[in-house]
Amino acid sequence: MKTGLMVIIAQAAANLRCLRAWAARTGDRTDLLTHLDPEDFGFEEIDPAAAPAASTGPPVAA
Repeated sequence: MKTGLMVIIAQAAANLRCLRAWAARTGDRTDLLTHLDPEDFGFEEIDPAAAPAASTGPPVAA
């Protein structure tokens, strides 16, 4: 069961790579799956020196 699920996921990823490669070659980006991924995913690098220390204690009731 686990192996079958991994095979399905790997095949779906391979199919998506093939579809996007085809779309890049032909210039056809009409399908939503062929749209380019954004460069910025909304993550922000945090400077460890400037960031406050993380709390490791139990949560405090509001």
